[in-house]
Amino acid sequence: MRKSATCAYIGFAFLAGSWPALGEERTDWSGLYVGLDAGAAWGRSEFSSIDNVPLFPAFAVLPPSTLTFPASNGTVAATSGNDTNAMGGGHAGYNWQNGGLIFGAEADFDVTGLRQKAVGAATPTGGSTNVHSIAQTVTAEYSARANLEGSLRGRIGFVQDYFMLYATGGVAFAHVKLDTTFVDVNSTLIVSPGAISTVTASDSAIHTGWTIGLGEEWAINNSWSLGAEYRYSDFGTQTYDAGFAHPDFASSPRLSSKMKFTTSQVTVRLNYRI
Repeated sequence: MRKSATCAYIGFAFLAGSWPALGEERTDWSGLYVGLDAGAAWGRSEFSSIDNVPLFPAFAVLPPSTLTFPASNGTVAATSGNDTNAMGGGHAGYNWQNGGLIFGAEADFDVTGLRQKAVGAATPTGGSTNVHSIAQTVTAEYSARANLEGSLRGRIGFVQDYFMLYATGGVAFAHVKLDTTFVDVNSTLIVSPGAISTVTASDSAIHTGWTIGLGEEWAINNSWSLGAEYRYSDFGTQTYDAGFAHPDFASSPRLSSKMKFTTSQVTVRLNYRI
Protein backbone atom coordinates (compact mmCIF):
# COMPACT_ATOMS: atom_id res chain seq x y z
CA MET A 1 0.00 0.00 0.00
CA ARG A 2 2.76 2.45 0.94
CA LYS A 3 4.55 1.81 -2.38
CA SER A 4 1.35 2.51 -4.32
CA ALA A 5 0.75 5.71 -2.36
CA THR A 6 4.30 6.91 -3.03
CA CYS A 7 3.98 6.19 -6.78
CA ALA A 8 0.67 8.05 -6.91
CA TYR A 9 2.19 11.03 -5.12
CA ILE A 10 5.22 11.17 -7.47
CA GLY A 11 2.89 11.01 -10.47
CA PHE A 12 0.81 13.89 -9.13
CA ALA A 13 3.95 15.89 -8.42
CA PHE A 14 5.21 15.43 -11.98
CA LEU A 15 1.88 16.38 -13.48
CA ALA A 16 1.29 19.38 -11.24
CA GLY A 17 4.82 20.64 -11.77
CA SER A 18 4.29 20.62 -15.52
CA TRP A 19 1.05 22.65 -15.45
CA PRO A 20 1.21 26.31 -16.47
CA ALA A 21 -0.08 28.89 -14.01
CA LEU A 22 -3.69 29.86 -14.65
CA GLY A 23 -3.26 33.31 -13.20
CA GLU A 24 -0.54 35.79 -12.42
CA GLU A 25 2.75 34.17 -11.47
CA ARG A 26 3.21 34.34 -7.74
CA THR A 27 6.65 35.24 -6.45
CA ASP A 28 5.81 35.89 -2.79
CA TRP A 29 4.46 32.97 -0.72
CA SER A 30 4.87 34.76 2.62
CA GLY A 31 1.96 35.15 5.00
CA LEU A 32 -0.87 33.41 6.77
CA TYR A 33 -2.93 30.76 4.97
CA VAL A 34 -5.82 28.41 5.70
CA GLY A 35 -7.05 25.43 3.74
CA LEU A 36 -8.91 22.16 3.35
CA ASP A 37 -7.45 18.72 2.68
CA ALA A 38 -8.90 15.33 1.69
CA GLY A 39 -7.45 11.98 0.70
CA ALA A 40 -6.76 8.47 1.90
CA ALA A 41 -4.91 6.94 4.84
CA TRP A 42 -3.39 3.51 5.36
CA GLY A 43 -3.45 2.61 9.06
CA ARG A 44 -1.69 -0.18 10.95
CA SER A 45 -2.26 -1.24 14.56
CA GLU A 46 0.27 -3.56 16.22
CA PHE A 47 -0.81 -5.31 19.43
CA SER A 48 1.77 -6.59 21.92
CA SER A 49 1.39 -9.99 23.54
CA ILE A 50 -0.53 -10.24 26.83
CA ASP A 51 1.64 -12.50 28.96
CA ASN A 52 0.82 -14.96 31.76
CA VAL A 53 -2.63 -13.69 32.82
CA PRO A 54 -5.92 -15.44 33.76
CA LEU A 55 -7.43 -16.58 30.45
CA PHE A 56 -8.68 -20.17 30.74
CA PRO A 57 -11.53 -20.80 33.24
CA ALA A 58 -11.99 -23.98 35.28
CA PHE A 59 -13.94 -26.83 33.62
CA ALA A 60 -15.29 -30.32 34.37
CA VAL A 61 -14.99 -33.38 32.11
CA LEU A 62 -18.19 -34.94 30.75
CA PRO A 63 -20.00 -37.56 32.91
CA PRO A 64 -19.55 -40.21 34.21
CA SER A 65 -16.34 -38.48 35.33
CA THR A 66 -16.56 -35.70 37.90
CA LEU A 67 -12.97 -34.60 37.37
CA THR A 68 -12.61 -30.80 37.53
CA PHE A 69 -9.60 -28.87 36.26
CA PRO A 70 -8.72 -25.50 37.82
CA ALA A 71 -8.41 -22.23 35.92
CA SER A 72 -5.16 -21.54 34.13
CA ASN A 73 -3.11 -18.55 33.11
CA GLY A 74 -2.12 -18.08 29.48
CA THR A 75 -0.59 -15.75 26.89
CA VAL A 76 -2.27 -13.94 24.00
CA ALA A 77 0.01 -13.81 20.96
CA ALA A 78 1.09 -10.51 19.40
CA THR A 79 -0.90 -9.59 16.30
CA SER A 80 -1.63 -6.70 13.94
CA GLY A 81 -4.36 -5.23 11.74
CA ASN A 82 -4.51 -2.89 8.73
CA ASP A 83 -7.12 -0.67 7.13
CA THR A 84 -7.41 1.82 4.27
CA ASN A 85 -10.00 4.56 4.47
CA ALA A 86 -10.83 8.17 3.66
CA MET A 87 -9.68 11.15 5.66
CA GLY A 88 -10.18 14.89 5.49
CA GLY A 89 -10.09 18.11 7.46
CA GLY A 90 -8.48 21.52 7.61
CA HIS A 91 -5.16 23.22 8.25
CA ALA A 92 -3.64 26.64 8.88
CA GLY A 93 -0.09 27.91 8.72
CA TYR A 94 2.36 30.70 8.05
CA ASN A 95 5.15 30.98 5.46
CA TRP A 96 8.33 33.05 5.52
CA GLN A 97 10.07 33.45 2.16
CA ASN A 98 13.71 34.37 1.67
CA GLY A 99 14.53 34.42 -2.01
CA GLY A 100 13.94 30.90 -3.29
CA LEU A 101 13.69 29.39 0.20
CA ILE A 102 10.50 28.84 2.19
CA PHE A 103 10.26 28.34 5.95
CA GLY A 104 6.93 27.72 7.60
CA ALA A 105 4.83 26.27 10.40
CA GLU A 106 1.49 24.48 10.08
CA ALA A 107 -1.19 22.85 12.22
CA ASP A 108 -3.76 20.42 10.84
CA PHE A 109 -6.78 18.48 12.11
CA ASP A 110 -8.39 15.57 10.25
CA VAL A 111 -11.25 13.11 10.66
CA THR A 112 -10.59 9.54 9.50
CA GLY A 113 -12.62 6.39 8.95
CA LEU A 114 -9.73 4.07 9.86
CA ARG A 115 -10.69 0.88 11.69
CA GLN A 116 -8.05 -1.82 12.18
CA LYS A 117 -9.16 -5.30 13.27
CA ALA A 118 -6.96 -8.15 14.51
CA VAL A 119 -7.22 -11.47 16.33
CA GLY A 120 -4.70 -12.89 18.79
CA ALA A 121 -4.83 -16.57 19.77
CA ALA A 122 -4.19 -17.53 23.40
CA THR A 123 -1.99 -20.40 24.61
CA PRO A 124 -2.34 -21.78 28.15
CA THR A 125 0.73 -21.70 30.37
CA GLY A 126 2.62 -24.91 29.70
CA GLY A 127 1.43 -25.17 26.10
CA SER A 128 0.37 -28.64 24.93
CA THR A 129 1.11 -30.13 28.37
CA ASN A 130 -1.75 -28.06 29.81
CA VAL A 131 -5.13 -29.84 29.45
CA HIS A 132 -6.78 -26.49 28.66
CA SER A 133 -5.00 -26.57 25.28
CA ILE A 134 -7.33 -29.39 24.11
CA ALA A 135 -10.41 -28.44 26.11
CA GLN A 136 -10.80 -24.71 25.41
CA THR A 137 -10.04 -22.13 22.74
CA VAL A 138 -9.51 -18.50 23.80
CA THR A 139 -8.92 -15.58 21.43
CA ALA A 140 -8.61 -11.82 21.84
CA GLU A 141 -10.37 -9.81 19.11
CA TYR A 142 -9.28 -6.19 18.67
CA SER A 143 -11.11 -3.37 16.90
CA ALA A 144 -9.25 -0.02 16.84
CA ARG A 145 -11.02 3.08 15.51
CA ALA A 146 -8.75 6.04 14.80
CA ASN A 147 -11.31 8.80 14.35
CA LEU A 148 -9.22 11.97 14.81
CA GLU A 149 -5.66 12.96 13.85
CA GLY A 150 -3.69 16.17 14.06
CA SER A 151 -0.17 17.57 13.91
CA LEU A 152 2.03 20.60 14.57
CA ARG A 153 4.80 20.78 11.98
CA GLY A 154 7.59 22.84 10.53
CA ARG A 155 8.11 23.22 6.77
CA ILE A 156 11.14 24.02 4.64
CA GLY A 157 11.29 24.12 0.86
CA PHE A 158 12.05 25.82 -2.41
CA VAL A 159 9.93 28.04 -4.66
CA GLN A 160 10.09 28.84 -8.35
CA ASP A 161 7.51 31.51 -9.15
CA TYR A 162 4.18 29.65 -8.89
CA PHE A 163 5.60 26.27 -7.76
CA MET A 164 6.70 25.18 -4.27
CA LEU A 165 8.30 21.90 -3.16
CA TYR A 166 8.76 21.32 0.57
CA ALA A 167 9.56 18.83 3.34
CA THR A 168 7.60 18.81 6.59
CA GLY A 169 7.85 17.18 9.99
CA GLY A 170 6.80 17.54 13.59
CA VAL A 171 4.61 16.24 16.39
CA ALA A 172 1.52 14.12 15.59
CA PHE A 173 -1.53 13.20 17.65
CA ALA A 174 -4.30 10.62 17.19
CA HIS A 175 -7.40 9.73 19.20
CA VAL A 176 -8.16 6.00 19.12
CA LYS A 177 -10.98 3.93 20.61
CA LEU A 178 -10.14 0.26 21.18
CA ASP A 179 -12.61 -2.58 21.78
CA THR A 180 -10.98 -5.76 23.15
CA THR A 181 -13.18 -8.86 23.10
CA PHE A 182 -12.19 -12.20 24.66
CA VAL A 183 -13.96 -15.25 23.18
CA ASP A 184 -13.84 -18.59 25.05
CA VAL A 185 -15.16 -21.74 23.31
CA ASN A 186 -15.37 -25.13 25.06
CA SER A 187 -14.54 -28.41 23.29
CA THR A 188 -16.76 -31.52 23.35
CA LEU A 189 -14.76 -32.84 26.34
CA ILE A 190 -16.40 -30.37 28.71
CA VAL A 191 -19.69 -30.64 30.55
CA SER A 192 -21.01 -27.70 28.53
CA PRO A 193 -19.53 -28.45 25.08
CA GLY A 194 -19.54 -25.61 22.58
CA ALA A 195 -20.45 -23.03 25.24
CA ILE A 196 -19.19 -19.58 24.29
CA SER A 197 -18.23 -16.78 26.65
CA THR A 198 -17.78 -13.31 25.13
CA VAL A 199 -16.56 -10.37 27.22
CA THR A 200 -15.81 -6.92 25.71
CA ALA A 201 -14.03 -3.93 27.20
CA SER A 202 -13.83 -0.49 25.56
CA ASP A 203 -11.25 2.21 26.17
CA SER A 204 -9.87 5.27 24.37
CA ALA A 205 -6.54 7.08 24.41
CA ILE A 206 -4.59 9.85 22.72
CA HIS A 207 -1.41 8.71 20.96
CA THR A 208 1.49 11.16 20.63
CA GLY A 209 4.30 10.62 18.15
CA TRP A 210 5.95 12.13 15.09
CA THR A 211 5.22 12.70 11.42
CA ILE A 212 7.37 13.43 8.34
CA GLY A 213 6.57 13.96 4.69
CA LEU A 214 6.89 15.77 1.37
CA GLY A 215 4.53 18.15 -0.37
CA GLU A 216 4.08 20.57 -3.23
CA GLU A 217 1.90 23.56 -4.04
CA TRP A 218 0.97 25.24 -7.28
CA ALA A 219 -0.24 28.85 -7.18
CA ILE A 220 -3.45 29.33 -9.13
CA ASN A 221 -3.26 33.09 -8.47
CA ASN A 222 -2.07 35.42 -5.72
CA SER A 223 -4.61 34.06 -3.20
CA TRP A 224 -5.32 30.42 -4.05
CA SER A 225 -3.03 27.42 -4.36
CA LEU A 226 -3.54 23.72 -4.98
CA GLY A 227 -1.24 21.07 -3.53
CA ALA A 228 -0.60 17.44 -2.64
CA GLU A 229 1.16 15.94 0.36
CA TYR A 230 2.41 12.53 1.49
CA ARG A 231 3.15 11.86 5.16
CA TYR A 232 4.17 8.94 7.33
CA SER A 233 3.17 9.15 10.99
CA ASP A 234 4.23 7.05 13.96
CA PHE A 235 1.84 7.73 16.82
CA GLY A 236 3.68 5.54 19.30
CA THR A 237 2.28 2.96 21.74
CA GLN A 238 -0.56 3.37 24.23
CA THR A 239 -1.92 1.03 26.93
CA TYR A 240 -5.67 0.26 26.94
CA ASP A 241 -7.97 -1.35 29.48
CA ALA A 242 -8.84 -4.86 28.18
CA GLY A 243 -11.22 -5.89 30.97
CA PHE A 244 -11.12 -9.61 31.81
CA ALA A 245 -11.14 -12.77 29.71
CA HIS A 246 -14.08 -14.60 31.34
CA PRO A 247 -16.76 -13.81 33.97
CA ASP A 248 -14.94 -16.19 36.37
CA PHE A 249 -12.07 -13.69 36.46
CA ALA A 250 -14.16 -10.58 37.19
CA SER A 251 -12.55 -10.23 40.63
CA SER A 252 -9.01 -10.52 39.22
CA PRO A 253 -6.94 -7.49 38.16
CA ARG A 254 -8.10 -6.11 34.81
CA LEU A 255 -6.01 -6.91 31.75
CA SER A 256 -4.22 -4.42 29.48
CA SER A 257 -3.74 -4.20 25.71
CA LYS A 258 -0.74 -2.33 24.28
CA MET A 259 -1.18 -0.96 20.77
CA LYS A 260 1.24 0.83 18.42
CA PHE A 261 -0.41 2.95 15.72
CA THR A 262 1.12 4.15 12.41
CA THR A 263 -0.31 5.64 9.22
CA SER A 264 0.67 6.66 5.71
CA GLN A 265 -1.49 9.26 4.02
CA VAL A 266 -1.87 11.10 0.73
CA THR A 267 -3.99 14.26 0.61
CA VAL A 268 -4.96 16.89 -1.92
CA ARG A 269 -4.93 20.41 -0.45
CA LEU A 270 -6.68 23.65 -1.37
CA ASN A 271 -5.18 26.75 0.31
CA TYR A 272 -6.23 30.39 0.61
CA ARG A 273 -3.60 32.96 1.58
CA ILE A 274 -4.96 35.71 3.78
